[in-house]
Amino acid sequence: MTNTVLIQLMEQKHLVEVHRLHMASLAPEDEGKNLSVEEYANFSDRHHLQGMVATSNDMMLGYLTFGITKEDDVLISDVCVDPCHRREGVGTALLWPLIHPWDYDLDVKMIVCNTSDTNLAGHMLLHANGFVGELTKMKDRHGNGVYHFSREPAQKEASDAAC
Repeated sequence: MTNTVLIQLMEQKHLVEVHRLHMASLAPEDEGKNLSVEEYANFSDRHHLQGMVATSNDMMLGYLTFGITKEDDVLISDVCVDPCHRREGVGTALLWPLIHPWDYDLDVKMIVCNTSDTNLAGHMLLHANGFVGELTKMKDRHGNGVYHFSREPAQKEASDAAC
């Protein structure tokens, strides 16, 4: 069981561990498409991705990457939790800043995420955090169906607004 989980913005110093988790989470059919740490960083820069990492006792537990659209929607690109720390609340902790954006000075209107119809763990995480999903007509690169999940950010409580 994990101790206190710290969520922080992803920085250059996190890239090696983020890359390790990313590579460990690849589907078997993607294993030949390995990116180096530099290629992964360039991909993130090119697509203007931001990220957050979850750590505990200086150990990387997971990460989340996202982009912000012109409409101030947050498009979650990737959520990855170390398999040894799944079902411990790490994924929910990574989603928290997007769902409660006023705590993190983010301007968010809608949060969206597309997942493969085979990603049951991802579906469970998103449903547990208030996302509503629907199967689309799209297919992912492996020919699987794609679910589109979305939710609005939580509303700031009146008692929170007074602080």
